[in-house]
Amino acid sequence: AVVSTQSTGRTVYSILNRSPEHLIHEILLYDDDSDLGELGEGSWFVQHAGTLPKVRIERSTQGRGGLIKAKNRAGRLATGEVLVYLDCYCGYQHHQEENSPD
Repeated sequence: AVVSTQSTGRTVYSILNRSPEHLIHEILLYDDDSDLGELGEGSWFVQHAGTLPKVRIERSTQGRGGLIKAKNRAGRLATGEVLVYLDCYCGYQHHQEENSPD
């Protein structure tokens, strides 16, 4: 899962707590050099994220470029076979994967 950042903690915990573990390869959080601070160096979430399983934070080295560029950059860094892009306000519902079309 690639998660856009803002209220990131809630989304990450939702994914970790409600997803079948075998379906999650990694949760990649991509900081596009935003001003929001949740993924800023030294923030509570960044310090805590290192203890969470399968969570990885990557930071832009090219500055801000907008949403589409950020998603493309994050997609190139992701290591899973299937990418799911989530916005920060998304929450995962139990058995959601069973109800989705193939």
